[in-house]
Amino acid sequence: MWTFPTTDRRGFLCRDILMILAVGLIVRYVVGVFLTYSDDVQSWALTIANFEAGGGLYGLAGYNYAPPWGYILGFVSVIGEFFGVDMFGSRLTDALPAEQYSDWVAESLVPSLEFALMVKTVFFVSDILVGYLIYRIIMDRCDDQRKAVIGFGLWFLCPFVITAGAAQGMFDTISVLLTLLCVYMVMRDRCFLAGMLMGTAVFLKLFPAFLVFVLIGYILLRHRSDGSWKMMLIRAAAGVLVMTAIIFAPQVADGTLSESFSFLTSRTENMGSGLGPLVGYLTIAAYLAILIVSMLLGNSVRTSKTSDPDRVLLVMLLVNVAVVFLYPSSAQYMVLLVPFLAFQILMTSRRYMGPMVLMMVGVTMFALSRNAVNLLTVAGFTDLVSMDTVLAAIEWFQQPILLSFSATDILHIGGVMEYIGILWTLYVFYDLHRKGSSGLETAVCSDSR
Repeated sequence: MWTFPTTDRRGFLCRDILMILAVGLIVRYVVGVFLTYSDDVQSWALTIANFEAGGGLYGLAGYNYAPPWGYILGFVSVIGEFFGVDMFGSRLTDALPAEQYSDWVAESLVPSLEFALMVKTVFFVSDILVGYLIYRIIMDRCDDQRKAVIGFGLWFLCPFVITAGAAQGMFDTISVLLTLLCVYMVMRDRCFLAGMLMGTAVFLKLFPAFLVFVLIGYILLRHRSDGSWKMMLIRAAAGVLVMTAIIFAPQVADGTLSESFSFLTSRTENMGSGLGPLVGYLTIAAYLAILIVSMLLGNSVRTSKTSDPDRVLLVMLLVNVAVVFLYPSSAQYMVLLVPFLAFQILMTSRRYMGPMVLMMVGVTMFALSRNAVNLLTVAGFTDLVSMDTVLAAIEWFQQPILLSFSATDILHIGGVMEYIGILWTLYVFYDLHRKGSSGLETAVCSDSR
């Protein structure tokens, strides 16, 4: 049986945290230099170019999200101007042969390395802030710095958390930051702020919306005896409404409000398409089912007999997120599961470490399934790798290397491992709950199981 390492007690910026930060940032920047999924990152460059040209977020084609991410990109553009980043990308004629492959998106329009690293640095900052919240919540719950440090490390050194920002260039960890901060505010009865954070998180990524029912159930459970739950819910709802008004005010002003909601229809068509295009009515039916389960989970929190609502909240959020991702999910979406897995590993049972390790391998493989296409930026804008080498590598990834399976097919097996990890997480919860040690009714921070 493994044991937790010791650490000093000099606050968040202790020696062990600084070591984790150093290793994590070095890995992020090394990965960030060599690997960039150009399709997503170049679309961020296009979005910035569009609104710098006076087209706003939706006046010109190319932006397919709700406004919050566009506002963050506006902040990124200001940073770029300050540091003199004026080269966002280019169409590389040498990369044109990569476009012949239809198994993944490969374009000769490639973001520059300096632009890619500028955007990725924003994600790295959000990674640090999420790690701090994980540390803070564990400290508040357990008053155990070694576990808080491990929780930070489980997040900050998780391979697919690293690849989400450093390689895929997606902003999911910012959504995790807003979601976790919302949870923290609810736990501290700051419901108006929690509502504002949830409103922003939902319009950044849809997944946090499914967690609302568990959060409502928690408020009802926590304030059942003092009767203040009505006021808490009113404050939370007011926060959501205020933030929604703030987010969409610019779109109302420039007449693009309907366009700013186009992300809903686009997600209905292709959400979770990493394992295959499940579209139309099937997608709607799947998410309706997840919505119903989320409501049931919220009700189970509301009716809980526990004397520790925070414990119930954290474990049921893990279950809720896992249920959401039962619908086939792209690799970067899975970062939302990591904080809640870390909480249960450190507060309830180390059995949750099994699915965590499996997903660290599988989700990372899945995240890198675009293979050598991720090298186009470093080949096009540096001398570290030649374009001929990258094109040869892309060709190699197409060839059978094991029976009829190509290296790309093998990387896609990571998607299956991801799904098994989700099911395994739910099974661990079910088995612990059946034995009465799920964290719903037992003492937190136990090292015995």
